Amino acid sequence: MLASVGLLVQPAFHLPDPVFESTKGYGAVIQLLNERPEAVWQILIALAAIETTILFNDEINAIPTDIKDFNFDPFGVRKSQGLDDPAKFAAMQLRELKNGRLAMLGIL
Repeated sequence: MLASVGLLVQPAFHLPDPVFESTKGYGAVIQLLNERPEAVWQILIALAAIETTILFNDEINAIPTDIKDFNFDPFGVRKSQGLDDPAKFAAMQLRELKNGRLAMLGIL
């Protein structure tokens, strides 16, 4: 959801390099592709390496089984919303996950 902040900040602040003169996101990518295509390949190779490393790392992809609940709820939201029930809490977690995914699609 922080990407929305990036959309607001990006036109005002950009790197001090002539290749980044475009204030539009897509225009900056096209300008970078036209002026420095090797930089685009470096970025794509780095991203592919990171994604491949994460894909084959079993520890990162494992479902956590030892999540600790610190019971931090100073305003009593969990109790007031009835989230003491594990089924309702799991449903709320799923809603939050879908909300995050929707925010990513919205910013895209």
